[in-house]
Parts: sequence; structure tokens; C-alpha cells
Amino acid sequence: MTKIQIAEPDWDMSDWPTEEITVEGIVMPLEGCGANEDRAAVVDAYGRELHIIGVRRNGSRVELVVDMEGPGR
Repeated sequence: MTKIQIAEPDWDMSDWPTEEITVEGIVMPLEGCGANEDRAAVVDAYGRELHIIGVRRNGSRVELVVDMEGPGR
């Protein structure tokens, strides 16, 4: 798979170690890229949008739950 290209002023997190992918670690780049009213989306490395269906607490980990098929399946 080709590495996705992320340029300034975007946030490239591809080299972050797993332990740094925290709630704060995700929120900080989101806040740096937009305002609270701006729309947000999750896309895969190929640019396909994944439908966000929830946020789940799994022990001491927070999971963003997505559906690859999108809202109109």
C-alpha cells in the first residue's frame, strides 16, 4: 500500500507509536484543522469515506466505530 501523502497544514500521524494514539492525541489535530462547527469524516488511505456509527468505551480504550459500506447501504 502506498503511504498517504499529508502536507501542511494537515497533521501526519502515520509515524505515531500506538501508545500516542490517545483521545487527546486525536482531538489536538482535529482542533488544529478546524472549528467545532466544521464537518469531520473518517477516510481510508484510498480516500474512501467510512461512515462513523459510534464511539465505544472498551476498558481503558476508546474506539471510533465505522462502517465501510456507508449510510445508504
